[in-house]
Amino acid sequence: MPGKFGHIATLGVVIAVAFYVFTASSLLVQPWLTVMAILLVVYAVLGTIGIDALERFSDHINTRSKLLVSSYFGLLTALVLFMMSIAGISMVLLYPLFSQAILTVQRRTWVGYILGSVLLATGLMLARQIPPFEIASSLMSFASGVVFVAGFTIVTQREAAQRAKIEQLAAELRSANAVLAHYASQVEQLATMQERNRLAREIHDTLGHYLTALSVQLEAARALLNKQPEAVEPLITKAQTLARDGLSEVRRSVAALRAAPTENKPLPDALRELVAEAQASGLDVAYRVEGNASAVSAVIEMTLYRAVQEGLTNIRKHANATRAEVVLAYAPNQILVRVKDNGSQPSKINEAGFGLIGLRERTQLLNGQVRSGWQNGFMLEVSVPR
Repeated sequence: MPGKFGHIATLGVVIAVAFYVFTASSLLVQPWLTVMAILLVVYAVLGTIGIDALERFSDHINTRSKLLVSSYFGLLTALVLFMMSIAGISMVLLYPLFSQAILTVQRRTWVGYILGSVLLATGLMLARQIPPFEIASSLMSFASGVVFVAGFTIVTQREAAQRAKIEQLAAELRSANAVLAHYASQVEQLATMQERNRLAREIHDTLGHYLTALSVQLEAARALLNKQPEAVEPLITKAQTLARDGLSEVRRSVAALRAAPTENKPLPDALRELVAEAQASGLDVAYRVEGNASAVSAVIEMTLYRAVQEGLTNIRKHANATRAEVVLAYAPNQILVRVKDNGSQPSKINEAGFGLIGLRERTQLLNGQVRSGWQNGFMLEVSVPR
């Protein structure tokens, strides 16, 4: 039996046998009682300390393991049979050995060892001319004990193996979690780096553009200040427009760093707040929701929100637009937003701005479509499948 519990069971059997021998005064005379006591002590030492030493020694010297194991069980079995011959005790001292054999050697080996030990004990009882009825009764009682010991030992062995396997799996799981945590940290750092690079490019492309153009306008105004004062005012007006547009882009970049506007908020409410901001700036904007509003993924909500934001931003840049309309429409298979104004068509149409390009890229990732054009004003429509 494994560990301390097995040692306690072995010592318990030894104590029970010793109590039986020494309380039956007629069983042995005094010299044989001393011999019996010594043999029981030897059996107890070998059955506890000896089995531990054997397991450790066998692990280091594999080529001698079979010889050591055979010698150990052969010695203790001979010791038990000798004590049976001089004291007529039962075969219970074989129970701890059977349990140790089940835990130590292969099934075929320990089955053979148990059968061989029972045959030797039976032969010993026949040699002592014990009546066959008593032998049969002893063997039946002993067999039931063997079945119990073997079954209990096998169950204990399997539980120990399962526990060891669970501990191994737990250790592997802890190791895998540590690796995943390391990878997650690397992914987070990479995502942070990519976002920083994206913002750096955006600031360079937008704010840098406006500041460069503003600097050019101011240099031109300085050069014409004394020569052509009447030409300075348009340059200053243009510089103010560039500064205002650049400030809007800065605010937009800062807003992108904050929490998503659709976070913890339904899309219709988020768009209503966006429309309210445009109305506060002086633009007449009508807003309506068509169909039954239902929840969609956060990526879709953010894409549609950015579409309306881009449309309203472009309208505010058109000096000739006085009124706009924002529509959020829920259909069975898709959801769309439409932003339309009443501005007049300029001589030059530029639909390749950074905002529209980014919007098209974002929408294509969702298998959606972006439509824009002039229909009694500029119209921007974005639809994505649900």
